[in-house]
Amino acid sequence: MSLVKELPLLVLGDFNQIRSASEHFSIASYNLPVSGMGKLQECLVDCGLDDLETRGVFFSWSNGRPEDPILRKLDRAL
Repeated sequence: MSLVKELPLLVLGDFNQIRSASEHFSIASYNLPVSGMGKLQECLVDCGLDDLETRGVFFSWSNGRPEDPILRKLDRAL
């Protein structure tokens, strides 16, 4: 067995992809990146990784447009 599998692993950063529809907010109708969501989910399952509980601000990205806001959770700790 490799050393990596025997030690706890923490992966964190900006993944530029939401994992589910609950990680996206917008007022206007918006097509969610379903293909990318599936690929991220599949990757996390294959690697045995899961999100740590979010505390504080849930959404980590904004398009910065108050008139048509889009918010997403892109940063995560696994």
